Amino acid sequence: MAVTKEENKPALTAQYDQNGDVLHIAVGEPRPSEGEHLKNGIVVRYPFDDPGHAWAVTVIGYEANLWHRRLICGTVGLTN
Repeated sequence: MAVTKEENKPALTAQYDQNGDVLHIAVGEPRPSEGEHLKNGIVVRYPFDDPGHAWAVTVIGYEANLWHRRLICGTVGLTN
């Protein structure tokens, strides 16, 4: 598991695939999980071994769904 040096907590990583317009944000190392699909291209990922705690979020259509503007302006609504 990736760990930050300062606080001994799992590292936060973000990767953006410009060709696919997909943003992936995760805490710690990848692990087997299932996804809950929300509106506007959001997929919240829950690990099989700890289903009550999300470890990653995938944003499909990051620019197409204007998430780059929403996150800056603070107008995020993720509920179904």
